[in-house]
Amino acid sequence: MTYWRYWMLLAGQLSGAVIILWNAVPAYRSLLLDRSSEPTSSSILQVSLGAALLLVCWQLRYRKVPLPVLPQRWLLGHLILFIARFSMILPGGLFSVIVFLRFEQISFSSPNMALLFGMLFALFCFTTELERLGRRLTTTE
Repeated sequence: MTYWRYWMLLAGQLSGAVIILWNAVPAYRSLLLDRSSEPTSSSILQVSLGAALLLVCWQLRYRKVPLPVLPQRWLLGHLILFIARFSMILPGGLFSVIVFLRFEQISFSSPNMALLFGMLFALFCFTTELERLGRRLTTTE
């Protein structure tokens, strides 16, 4: 049985995560800090589209496409598990640094906070997908 749909949806999730992570710093600055510091609406749009792509691919994979049956590859599985953890630590750490260092400059607005937490949730979904794949590769069935 071929699992091309699984790999295509995983590639879509990866593309969305790369778009989010590539634009994370300018997007955080635009979403959290005063608009006069660095207005980058294009980075916010790119992050929004990346999060939407990631979430659509994740939802389709989760509901319609099963995980592939793979042979045990413990080294590759552990590498994927490492990337999964790292992909969530990086934006969380960046968010924490900006909040702790520039808390007095942060402007909290509902749309910005919704987009920020939507972006973080999308990366969390990608992390769970990578963890499922990593666990599948490290266990024997």
